[in-house]
Amino acid sequence: MYSKKFIVLICLALVSGLLVGLLSFRNEFEVSAPKFYAEINILHAYFNLLNVSRDSGIFYEKMLSSVIVLNITNPTEEAFEIRELRMNFGNKEETRNTVSFANVVLSYYNDFESGISDYIWNPTASRLVAFSLTNAIEDGGMEVLNAQEGDFSLELFHSRLGESEYSRVTISQKLQLKALNSCEFVYGDYFKADTQFGFDSSMIDIMGPIIR
Repeated sequence: MYSKKFIVLICLALVSGLLVGLLSFRNEFEVSAPKFYAEINILHAYFNLLNVSRDSGIFYEKMLSSVIVLNITNPTEEAFEIRELRMNFGNKEETRNTVSFANVVLSYYNDFESGISDYIWNPTASRLVAFSLTNAIEDGGMEVLNAQEGDFSLELFHSRLGESEYSRVTISQKLQLKALNSCEFVYGDYFKADTQFGFDSSMIDIMGPIIR
């Protein structure tokens, strides 16, 4: 009959072997599992302030037309499609559990339909995309534009083709604006007066740049 000490040694050996095996499997899994993420850069932002007359039928005194240009890259060997996009620009306020925006310049949300070729990024593809929107702007948002500085926040959800599980990419950074005049403000110097771009509102790909 085996002694208690011998039985304990056998149990320890079995446990040690199991732990080593699990660690090896975990390392093997981590090495072989492909990384899945998107890379995003804020390339260009344009803001055009519109003064609204009382006879326009529009309640707001000021409207803002914006164009945000992003460079979205798929650095992986698998295609993915973008599913949701959220963008905010204003003054970020952080508390212990939440992040909110005050003095909002723009707030954008889009839920993209699955399976549309425009929203699919092939492996290692990098594309410039433009989003245009028009919204009302209050005095707080005007303060941000006039200060020529604000907080930009972006949240992108994307997924492998045919899968429902999303991956998320977030960006948060200060944008330093340049005032072109009292109504126009721009971020970034990728596009200039001699290198312009155009885009089709029915697609998110930039059609350009256009050299003039």
